[in-house]
Amino acid sequence: MKKFLTTVKDGTRDYMFGECAKIREISTELCGFVKPRGYAEIMTPTFEYADVFNIKAEDLFKFTDCKNRLMALRADCTTPIARVAATKLSDSPPPYRLFYCQSVFNASRKKLEQTDFGIELIGVDGIKADIEVLTVACEVLRKYFGEGYRLEIGHSGIYRRLCEEYGIDSDTAEEIRRMIETKNFAAIESLDIPDTIKALPKMFGGNEVLKDFRTLTNNKNTEKILSYLEKLYKTLSSLGFTVSFDLGLVRRPGYYTGIIFEGYVDSHGVSVLAGGRYDNLISEYGRDLKAIGFSVCVDEIFDALNQDLRKITVPDVMIYFTEDNIMKAYELAEILIRSGKTVVFSTETDAETARNQAKAKGIAEFIEVEK
Repeated sequence: MKKFLTTVKDGTRDYMFGECAKIREISTELCGFVKPRGYAEIMTPTFEYADVFNIKAEDLFKFTDCKNRLMALRADCTTPIARVAATKLSDSPPPYRLFYCQSVFNASRKKLEQTDFGIELIGVDGIKADIEVLTVACEVLRKYFGEGYRLEIGHSGIYRRLCEEYGIDSDTAEEIRRMIETKNFAAIESLDIPDTIKALPKMFGGNEVLKDFRTLTNNKNTEKILSYLEKLYKTLSSLGFTVSFDLGLVRRPGYYTGIIFEGYVDSHGVSVLAGGRYDNLISEYGRDLKAIGFSVCVDEIFDALNQDLRKITVPDVMIYFTEDNIMKAYELAEILIRSGKTVVFSTETDAETARNQAKAKGIAEFIEVEK
């Protein structure tokens, strides 16, 4: 046997025993959490035409169908939902509040396969819609981590406006954007670019970040964005949520059109939640609908909870029986199961071996069914 066949590919994992139950529990809880808030569930196919997904071709897991058309495993959930909103929901008036919990497959992520839960608020823009989605994001994080979370908010328009103001061409802007996104301070400092742009990756923290950034720019459009972010901060803080700013959030240019945000929890180095406003996506499918949403990586929440669940569940009872009293054994098992106990049957041929097996497995109760 080839050695690699006994392992799994980097970026994938096996879930075992209690881990499976916990992943399922988190997914079920999240779905139940947003239903009373007016969100309805949607499920999209595991694979679609590759052109549906608005990401680099090398980040897709691709294959061809029986007609030689290029297909791809679901790389994100928002893009197929945009397709649905533009087509199958056209007979009902917006806004649409939708949620999903599905596997996604994306080669650009550390986890090549992961379970994503998320919500989409489609067909409405403005501060009320943004606050609704941001509060749900905060509530999700607080549900699992108490006050040990933070939601970092940025805005796609800040970097875009600055590049326009300083006449930075698109190729150079993309190069700088990558440096800002990875907070490569040394590389950014070496560039001959305005100090305002150099400052972006350093602009993270509380409300004081907006005041500090105001001293660096006189751009009226940028000022409008900063004022908007300030309103969000005041509202969310008054509602008791922990939010901060990261003006260096410059993810996916051309996709995000307004606020961008990421959720972090204590003692976990990567974000567990990400989202933003994407007002142009659905128009690509023929319907102009504003939208905002976020996704939560269920696997990251599981990892951040850091629970040791990889233990085989020990049954409460082992039943030993002979072929002559199989009916009696199964009737007893049904009674015990209905009472809430976990029951297994012994497959051993003699009672003594069965009793020793129960003891070795840590099964507390051993029942030998007699005639």
